[in-house]
Amino acid sequence: MTMTEALTGLHPVLVELTVAPTLNFAMEQCGVPLVSAVRVQNLAAEPLVGARLSVRLSPDLGDATILVVDTVLGGESAYFASVDIRLPPGRLRAVVEAERAQLAWELGVGETVVATGHQNVELLAFNEWPGLRAPPALLASFVMPNHPVVAQLLRQTRDRLAKATGDNALSGYQSRSPKRVLESVQALVGAFQDLGISYIGLPASFEAVGQKVRLPDMVLSDGMGNCLDISLLLAGCLEQMGLAPLLVLVRGHAFPAVWL
Repeated sequence: MTMTEALTGLHPVLVELTVAPTLNFAMEQCGVPLVSAVRVQNLAAEPLVGARLSVRLSPDLGDATILVVDTVLGGESAYFASVDIRLPPGRLRAVVEAERAQLAWELGVGETVVATGHQNVELLAFNEWPGLRAPPALLASFVMPNHPVVAQLLRQTRDRLAKATGDNALSGYQSRSPKRVLESVQALVGAFQDLGISYIGLPASFEAVGQKVRLPDMVLSDGMGNCLDISLLLAGCLEQMGLAPLLVLVRGHAFPAVWL
């Protein structure tokens, strides 16, 4: 949370914004707000009337978002659940290395600015998972069941399944048989092992600070991936097979799971 007091003696107010430290393409697409809460507290005895809060992300990250503050009686506060900051289309999708931005806001009454404040925000690469700097469930947005690489891997899975069971159908839970699900998962793991992917270690404390994710095509083209990269790829395959995958994170490691 960040806050600022009034810069002028005209009308003492306190403005508090709850601001995420990072922003990236996945957060934007999943509707995770950069500013998740706003509080405007009137520290004066007389009402605060006609105030407008302007919030802008710079440089070159769209127009300011304006919030109209209803009349706030002396000693009371006005609250906003979040601020819908609209960025230029595709701007975050084009970020390939972390960039520094600044969120700035000002509270005005008429032509007079009565409070201002700012906070630095890190714009992350489009393929970077922020870790615990964002809601943990955001990791699921990096599971890509419709990626072309997934179809390639499932074709090999189908062939393995046919050899093992005489039936190549990737039928999910339609058989209502945990045994069939397990056979399908074993075929997928075998097909993945055939790719000869080399393991590469995770960054330290990845679960807290996040990491750049190798997307499915990168895992295959580079011929390597860490446990998170591989877990995301396999989760995408499991989902495309009609199964329900899980992503399990423990300290220093990640692995996929699936409901039988």
